[in-house]
Amino acid sequence: GLFDKAEASFKEAAKADYPQAYYNLGNLKFMRKDYKGALSDYERSLKLNPDSALAAIAVARAAFEQGDTKKAADSSRTASLLDPARAAAFSYVAGGASDTTGRAADAGIRTAVSWND
Repeated sequence: GLFDKAEASFKEAAKADYPQAYYNLGNLKFMRKDYKGALSDYERSLKLNPDSALAAIAVARAAFEQGDTKKAADSSRTASLLDPARAAAFSYVAGGASDTTGRAADAGIRTAVSWND
């Protein structure tokens, strides 16, 4: 379907180390709950574009979903330095697994993804 076509296009673009392609491949994996695969793609995107708050947030979210609260918090701090307003929307990742404040309000945002051109 459409995801398969998108994935093929993103993989082709990723061959040229296009950071947005890795980011979007990560999104496809995140949506499929392949958090390990998503994290790998998001980290590659962030390495290629270290000023990307979107990629830093994505790393934090994928790490959080895998239970790596330290990596999630570290990447969340990076995202906050790059784009405080955008990072604030995903603040649930900064507190780690023991932080349940706001979890109900954040439930919808945990599954949302942002696409990158």
